[in-house]
Amino acid sequence: LTVEEIRRLASQLVDASFILTTRSGEFSAHVDRVNCIEIRPFSQKQIEKFADCWLGKTDAERFLLQLKQSPYHDTAIRPLTLAHLCVIFERSKRIPSKPKTVYRKIVRLLLEDWDQEKSVVRESAYSNFEADRKEEFLANMAFELTRRFKTTTFSTDRLLTCYKAIHDNFGLPLSNATKVVDEIETHTGLFFQSSQDAFEFSHKSLQEFLTAEFIVRMPSIPKNMIEMQIMPDELA
Repeated sequence: LTVEEIRRLASQLVDASFILTTRSGEFSAHVDRVNCIEIRPFSQKQIEKFADCWLGKTDAERFLLQLKQSPYHDTAIRPLTLAHLCVIFERSKRIPSKPKTVYRKIVRLLLEDWDQEKSVVRESAYSNFEADRKEEFLANMAFELTRRFKTTTFSTDRLLTCYKAIHDNFGLPLSNATKVVDEIETHTGLFFQSSQDAFEFSHKSLQEFLTAEFIVRMPSIPKNMIEMQIMPDELA
């Protein structure tokens, strides 16, 4: 219904224009007379301006210096991730030196704080999970994606395959598969659509962190993971 309304609006407008914004994965319908444009990642100057507006000049200088020296400086090209890093710095006046501490804070911001600030309401059974339960689910998902496909890019079919493999562990109905996959991509910021039917974690290190979080909760590390040297970064 919404798509039809947009198509009707696009076909009837003559002397006026409209702008419709959406995340890449949320809208794939074709609309005549509409130009589709994708927003580019932040440039270094835009990162500096963003930090200055958020933190003020003095704190922004300290933040940018710490960001430059950190192993996750390349994540700042995405506005949402940069905002998360600003929030982390704003609370403690520093970016934690240990990457896993930053990743844990970012995951928690993405799963809990960000939605609370926006009063976002979800629809699937997965959306009713508390933040720690969602993190367990995403850690299991990251592990399955990494173990099965050994890559950082995943198709919708691969995401659905992994959901079907783990949904029973969390009491999630099989029928929720597509809805949960859509929610993960469009609502948490942990995933993003990098191209047509190609999804990635917003940073490879987040995929590694979540996978490692799942591994450390296992009773023991399966022998074949060690013998075949599967996931060396995550095991480390």
